[in-house]
Amino acid sequence: MLLGCSVLFPEPDVALPITDLDLEPKPGQLEPMMPDAQGPFVEIASGEVGGEEFTLTVYRSPEGFCTSLFPIQFGGGGCGPAPGDGLPEFARFGTIGQGGLSDGTIEVDGMVDPGVAKVWVVTDGGQRANAVLVPAQLDGLEASVFFVFLPEGTHPQTIVAANESGDVLDEFPLLSIAPGGPGAPPTPGD
Repeated sequence: MLLGCSVLFPEPDVALPITDLDLEPKPGQLEPMMPDAQGPFVEIASGEVGGEEFTLTVYRSPEGFCTSLFPIQFGGGGCGPAPGDGLPEFARFGTIGQGGLSDGTIEVDGMVDPGVAKVWVVTDGGQRANAVLVPAQLDGLEASVFFVFLPEGTHPQTIVAANESGDVLDEFPLLSIAPGGPGAPPTPGD
């Protein structure tokens, strides 16, 4: 008797590697592109992608909680509600932002409920990019901040929030952006 056996290999992670990653929260500072920013400013992460250094900062503004990715050539970030304060159908998600670099790299970041254990982005080609997830507490906010960098030619379509076992808890659709192309991420509070 011959039994069929198949081995399932995990889909490769298309996220760009981050070097010198520092996830130790520390006081951040007001940057030039933070309109109506209110303190405190918390630097959630810093590192290097493709030879470019970056810093991800979280702060409060009149529009809600914000993420800002610096230096400015990254152009990432966004402001919106805390997880659970936006649209009920996307209750696990808070503010979501994305930006494109001139070299075609796409960055996606945002906030999720602290009960989320894994976040990944599904690209228009069906590829998976696992995000870095960092617990954060800021001015009454308890959430986790996520971020991921995608290589040129990949465009984010959906953000997935999952539990520790990988079971999907929630999905959030994105409008894809490309350098010079149309589109902006929807905000869960819109």
